[in-house]
Amino acid sequence: MRELTWKYVVNELGLSEYVVFLGIKTNPYGYMRDCDIYMQPSHHEGFCITLAEALCFGNPIVATDFTGAKEQLKDRTNSLVVGMNPNDIAVGLEKIWNMQSSDCVNMEFQQDIHKLLDLLI
Repeated sequence: MRELTWKYVVNELGLSEYVVFLGIKTNPYGYMRDCDIYMQPSHHEGFCITLAEALCFGNPIVATDFTGAKEQLKDRTNSLVVGMNPNDIAVGLEKIWNMQSSDCVNMEFQQDIHKLLDLLI
């Protein structure tokens, strides 16, 4: 019997040209900096460190409604907390995708973070 993995599911759904699993990376900040949308699909978190890290880059964020997500994202205009089901996630991603870049908060801070990352990465 074939093992059911995320890579297998992506292939079966015909999404392999859109979804690529990169594996474990020692420094994910370059990916977080360059992403169009940061998605945090968690069921349970305490204080979500990766969400806090993603906030530093100023990119749009979609997170499922786990403990702490609303608190971390409450003051951002370019972030959404959505339900845990696939439809809510898809609607949230589409809504964030359609936002204008002017909706992003604190663009100067984001530019400073990018300069710092260019030195580190």
